[in-house]
Amino acid sequence: GDSPLRGSQKVWIWDSYVMAKIGWLLLIHDVPPTFVKKELVPIQLKFLKRWSGLHSKANVSIFFRDKAHHGLQLKEMCSWHKQNRLIRRSILSSSSDPQVRAIHNSLSERQHRSVKGMPGDCWNDCVELESLKQSVVFELMRGPMKTDGDLRGLGYAGKRPQATAEKEERQAILGVFKECQEEARIVEVMTNLEYFGEWVKWDAALQLDKSWHNLLAYESDSQLSFLLNATEDMLPTPSNRCRQKLQIGNMCPLGCDKVGSLVHILCGCCKGEEKVNVTEGYSEGQWRVTWRHDSVLLAIHKAVLKVTNQSKNTQCQEKRGHQPDPPTALKFKDAKGDSYKHSVARAPVVKGLIGKALDWKIKFDLGEGKTLFPAEILETNGGKGTRPDGVIWSMSTKVVVWIELTSPWEENMTKWHFEKKAKYNQLKIDCEAKGWEVHPLCVEVGCRGYVAESFSRMCKVLGFGKQEEKSLKLAVEKTARHCSHTIFHSRFLKHWEPRPPVDVSTWSEAV
Repeated sequence: GDSPLRGSQKVWIWDSYVMAKIGWLLLIHDVPPTFVKKELVPIQLKFLKRWSGLHSKANVSIFFRDKAHHGLQLKEMCSWHKQNRLIRRSILSSSSDPQVRAIHNSLSERQHRSVKGMPGDCWNDCVELESLKQSVVFELMRGPMKTDGDLRGLGYAGKRPQATAEKEERQAILGVFKECQEEARIVEVMTNLEYFGEWVKWDAALQLDKSWHNLLAYESDSQLSFLLNATEDMLPTPSNRCRQKLQIGNMCPLGCDKVGSLVHILCGCCKGEEKVNVTEGYSEGQWRVTWRHDSVLLAIHKAVLKVTNQSKNTQCQEKRGHQPDPPTALKFKDAKGDSYKHSVARAPVVKGLIGKALDWKIKFDLGEGKTLFPAEILETNGGKGTRPDGVIWSMSTKVVVWIELTSPWEENMTKWHFEKKAKYNQLKIDCEAKGWEVHPLCVEVGCRGYVAESFSRMCKVLGFGKQEEKSLKLAVEKTARHCSHTIFHSRFLKHWEPRPPVDVSTWSEAV
């Protein structure tokens, strides 16, 4: 606990090394589950909370939840103990020594006979192992299934590897066990929450970047603490402090006569910061939320500009007769030991809209002034519904793409997506009447760094590769999280000084 390492690094060391050593001890010793739950779990939670800065009353499931449920997916002590017990029983049940198998079978029979007279919360590894084996057999009979809105039916997701070997069977058993544990964890969270846990309503939000270790590796402990507490809505806002009886009154500290909740501080408070020009329909000065919006938009603008320039260079080289380098041949060895090379057939590169023209023009509104819609596409009066955040167009192909970015509260992503769609629907109709092919893209990047599904669609339409999409997703997540972190710590600052958009691409990973 007194190590000079940062708290985020301690979390990483605990999950990667400490839990691995503890797992070996749990594997070879008969440690009862009650001891793990009463003695080891409080120690684990104590240090994880201390190192990460999670609020003492926050739900600790965020440490252990799956990434699909916006958790860090660390190893939970009780679940880790049961996994190792199941591995031990699986090894003993398939041992080549008949005496070892006889001992296992005797213990299994004894547990099955006494399971009826035991309390409901008593856990038996042999009984659990048999139940999981039956589940694995059922899944093999049922076949693979597609989820997340895929309507192609059963058996259309490729063949699942058959559990013929002992190792594959053990992995299948552990996979089913982890799924059951995750379901039980989510059910327990949802049934015991009183005020928080609105992340269960984030239908449109994608999980954070899978390489979440980047957050633990080079960002500050304050950033990690903000992410965890903001996800669970346990930051010290006036609303939360009043609920916890730490202060009297729950109103916004800037005096805007509204409840000082986290959603208000990060997405709604504009007291003394913005002057709205009603006649022209735009704002003068810089709003805190506008600063975060422009920072995220800057990351998207730089990514679009980079992909556009790469596409132009590739097309120019193809017109000059320069062919791309052939794929590298793979080396193989036959049974005799002779080596030979084989060129692998590569799938053709799928080009997006950017790859269809050379004369793309890019125009983004990055807070430098009132930016109008390009007159060469359509003349507008600059009013509401005619000024998207970014416009990309080609005169030769008469294709126009606009990007409308929103940085809302994650629960409101779907709502804002359809509102922005409706807002620019008339502009789409007018452009199509002029003979333009229109691709309106409404993108949502939540105030806490979670992006919506519309982000992936934008990257697909523009022709981003997997690496470009991954890099941009990490950049917008990092930008939104950093800006919201700054906005929250400036919640008592009544005067907001205008500042340039944040460019995370210039940050060093060592910082």
